[in-house]
Amino acid sequence: MADVRPFVCHRPTAELAPEVAALPYDVFSREEAAHEIAQHPYSFLRIDKTTALLPREVGEYDPQVYAKAAELLLADTGSGVFVRDDQPCYYLYRLSQGSHAQTGIVAAIAIDDYLGNVLKRHENTRPVKLTDRIAHITALGAQTGPVFVTYRAQPAIDQAVDQATATPPLYDFTAPDGVQHTVWRIASATLQARIKSAFATVKALYIADGHHR
Repeated sequence: MADVRPFVCHRPTAELAPEVAALPYDVFSREEAAHEIAQHPYSFLRIDKTTALLPREVGEYDPQVYAKAAELLLADTGSGVFVRDDQPCYYLYRLSQGSHAQTGIVAAIAIDDYLGNVLKRHENTRPVKLTDRIAHITALGAQTGPVFVTYRAQPAIDQAVDQATATPPLYDFTAPDGVQHTVWRIASATLQARIKSAFATVKALYIADGHHR
């Protein structure tokens, strides 16, 4: 059964969240990322697409890239751009545009679930991308790129989500592309236990990200 847990999070302050928020690193070319960072100096692309800040002769997977990303994350944490929650939490992340809204649970999934085929992948991964993300996580000591996972609907999880989203959010802003981003934190031990127990009845999780995963 699925082992889906709360985790300790480093996250941007509410004031800076709209400036830190960025699209996934792999939808940008190096030049596009550099332009985006110039427009938004706090953009998370600085940490997730650090090649945009380095000389052109530095390759995409050069060790300097990971070292610089780690340096930037440490600096942002030290300067207060990012704050660290003092306990493991689940988070809810809602994207809304027009009449459509999609809400996900941000959580940690046990590696054993992947190795034991509880967390199922739908296609082969590209070794170069896998090695890149492992190097990035190792250098930063943090998972900076969430993986999109889906599961069969569970009423108990839906009820917990509805309860949490009835409270004031941590963040609520609209990005330049018109997508509204709303985030809630679930710190309640009771609600966390309900979510964890509900996921423990889920027989399979499915990676829904693209081939690069």
